[in-house]
Amino acid sequence: MKYPFQVKYKVAFRDIDMHGVLHHSNFFYYCEKARVALLESSGLPYNSVIDLGLGLVLVEAKLRYFAPVKFDDILVLYLGVSEFKKTSFKILYSLEVNGKKVSEGHTHHVCINLDSGKPIKFPLKLIEAMKTYPVGT
Repeated sequence: MKYPFQVKYKVAFRDIDMHGVLHHSNFFYYCEKARVALLESSGLPYNSVIDLGLGLVLVEAKLRYFAPVKFDDILVLYLGVSEFKKTSFKILYSLEVNGKKVSEGHTHHVCINLDSGKPIKFPLKLIEAMKTYPVGT
């Protein structure tokens, strides 16, 4: 599967657990950083989404872990947008260290109106931004 967006982060010491590896919950932290970077790269930073009166609520997050990640490793995250619908989409993730897949998964997001908290159809501006990074096969 081809992921059209890539970002790299050096794993911080604060993210390591007592076993000397990246704590499972911190994988989600790096995915969130990458998701914000993807939005920014698409030309629609998250603050712009908020300025439109919208939120991209996380309704599901799933990761599978294949190998440990250690302090100072360079974690490469590959992302792409999938299952784009009227009010929701998924972001797929593949995480690697030194070319070896260490984790993969997805997050599922629903577009809401910030005032009402109700799902709302994506505005054209957001559709165009999200379709910048479709996942391919």
